[in-house]
Amino acid sequence: MARFNDCDTLTSPNDSASDKTTNNVNQSVRWQGETFKNSIDSMKPSDTGSAHLPSLSLTNGNSDLVSQIKDSVKTLEKDLTAFEQDIAKLQAQLNPSDTTAANPTTPPGDKTPTNPATPPGDSTPTNPATPPGDKTPTNPASPPGDTTPTNPASPPGDTTPTNPASPSGDTTPTNPASPPGDKTPTQPATPGDTTPTKPTNPGDSVPTTPPGDKPVAPGDATRPTIPAGDGSPGQWQQQTINGMKYDVLLPANYDPSKKYPTVLYLHQLDMGTDEPDLINEVNPWFNSPTYRQNNPSIVVMPLLDQSADPSGQTVNFGGVSNDQQAGETNAIAALKQVESNYSVDSSRVYVTGNSLGGIGTWDMLTKYNAVNGTNEKIFAAGMPLAGNDYAAGGGNPDPNVVNQLKDVPIWAIHGADDQQVPNSWDRSLSQSLANDPNFHYTELPMGHDVWDTVYPDQTYWNWLFSQQSA
Repeated sequence: MARFNDCDTLTSPNDSASDKTTNNVNQSVRWQGETFKNSIDSMKPSDTGSAHLPSLSLTNGNSDLVSQIKDSVKTLEKDLTAFEQDIAKLQAQLNPSDTTAANPTTPPGDKTPTNPATPPGDSTPTNPATPPGDKTPTNPASPPGDTTPTNPASPPGDTTPTNPASPSGDTTPTNPASPPGDKTPTQPATPGDTTPTKPTNPGDSVPTTPPGDKPVAPGDATRPTIPAGDGSPGQWQQQTINGMKYDVLLPANYDPSKKYPTVLYLHQLDMGTDEPDLINEVNPWFNSPTYRQNNPSIVVMPLLDQSADPSGQTVNFGGVSNDQQAGETNAIAALKQVESNYSVDSSRVYVTGNSLGGIGTWDMLTKYNAVNGTNEKIFAAGMPLAGNDYAAGGGNPDPNVVNQLKDVPIWAIHGADDQQVPNSWDRSLSQSLANDPNFHYTELPMGHDVWDTVYPDQTYWNWLFSQQSA
């Protein structure tokens, strides 16, 4: 009995408050108690009146011995009862307050954790990865303290950028490519002033429009109302006049009962010999959805066969020499034939051309403008690109020619660095006609090929189609 009485002196295990030690002590006490109880039970009499004592065979002649055994059993039963009470006291000493722990691994004093991995004291985390103390982040990746970012990639503190690529502080750019602080550029790729002006001092060599300017339709002219056209591509119709081929492009849904503005286009050197190549070049200008929707018009394109004269000295649209050229004469004849065959608004006939065609445009404007034309009055306005008029003086224009161009709506465009056709003619006229509100000159920051910039730009066509002769 002394072995179990020693347990009464244990008030706590060596490792205080350790679940492992508590379990070990409880198991040891229970095991020893069960062993003691089983020993007593084996000594109790059975239903036959004999005790289960393996070394004794009880008979009626051993009454004294039986009495002694019965007394010993009663004594042992009393001791067992006392021992069980001692066990209860010992368990109470080892676990004084935790009798209803829901989880053996839960630290004493915290009986209702919602998640075993949750730090003590924080029983309602919305996300196990959320830092303690911040229970309502809208995005686990958001920095602590900033719980409402509209974009995880946005810098902390800036929660409403309209474009992640926009510079800080500028949240409403109209174009991502626009310089910061400038939200309404008319053309991002073109710096500078957008309105062509005239030199204030006649004789100044500065062109009327500084290089790099984005052209805006000059003047106060109001374009006549034109019904919106069909943007579907048209089919060039090949025709001939005096042995010269020319192509005609009618507007979509051509209606003979309506009058259409008409453009005479003069091509560059050697392009008339290769008609398919020429068509491919001009289609983006005259046969595009944008042009056909905005400018329902008839386009006339003469084709010069320059196979015998690749340099264009004798086969051209005029302006190369003082000799009257068959190419110029036939181009005017083709235009007149179109006026006879189709419904043309004779007050809105225009001429334009590039390079060799620009040279021819200047010569035709001198001879056939509707105001002061020396031969006939046909063109309400003209738009020469990269042109010159060598026959009229080149860089030193003939004063008589200058007078013939007064009051004629002209918008000349040239490249500042043109090395093929000098811009001296255009610059000289911009000085001589500086006070003429109908003359406009734009010099672009490029070389010779200005037409790929000008013809696709509706700005120029808006101006041209707004001109009308009396």
